[in-house]
Amino acid sequence: MDAAGAIAQDALDAANAATDAALSAAEAADAATAAATDAKESADAATAAVAELSTKVAALMAALNAKVTTLSNLVAKIAKKVKA
Repeated sequence: MDAAGAIAQDALDAANAATDAALSAAEAADAATAAATDAKESADAATAAVAELSTKVAALMAALNAKVTTLSNLVAKIAKKVKA
């Protein structure tokens, strides 16, 4: 093999190595994209769960507030009857 042929072979080898590296990088990018998609889906699910929990807590607080009001009114009625 002459010098030009050796240089051409070296260039071909380098091009093949660069192609392999690019393919590996593309696979890594695909894996990273899939992981990011999974993370987003998990975050969306967590956000939905927090919103649902917030709604339930608000409903429980409203019910508790109503019970406290009812109890307060009952205590006031009892206090009036005791004074009478």
